Amino acid sequence: MSRILRLPAHDATAAVPGEGDWDSRAWLAWLHDRVDDSWRPGEWDGRRWLFTGDLSNCRTSSSTCRTRACDTIVITKNIFCSPCAEQLRASHQDPDVFAVTYRPARRRSFPGMVTVRCSITRDGVQCVRPRHCKGMCVTHYGAWKYHATKGTEVLPGAENADEGGVHDADEGGRRRPAGG
Repeated sequence: MSRILRLPAHDATAAVPGEGDWDSRAWLAWLHDRVDDSWRPGEWDGRRWLFTGDLSNCRTSSSTCRTRACDTIVITKNIFCSPCAEQLRASHQDPDVFAVTYRPARRRSFPGMVTVRCSITRDGVQCVRPRHCKGMCVTHYGAWKYHATKGTEVLPGAENADEGGVHDADEGGRRRPAGG
């Protein structure tokens, strides 16, 4: 059962954050009383007050870019991210053909440096972002690090990523030491 978040009626005499007698603990208590911790399991982390929408959940309005090889998150379903939309306009291709055939090239790198792509592959499509750490881009590394510290480390395609070494994975995709 989800609760609707209702704000208290406006009171012109009430304190405003950063002004006067604002009681942040009272506000936090009020907010805690109105947030349903069981809302969107696996997406809502009430302990951290963090919502990470599951893009495969039909209730999530965000999606990945319409271009198959692009994993940029966009605000609604079936649209192109800005860089892909620019390339589509320049290509004069049919959007459906473009979405299937175009491979985004990430050009951000230091002069004289070669940008190596992230090692994560999902459904046969390799992440297009530049490699940052342990063979992963900043986004995938951050997700891996978060789950590694929680002991819930499952990142499809990353279970073998390491600093040049290889790790095996158990049946659930969790990392275990190489040769172990």
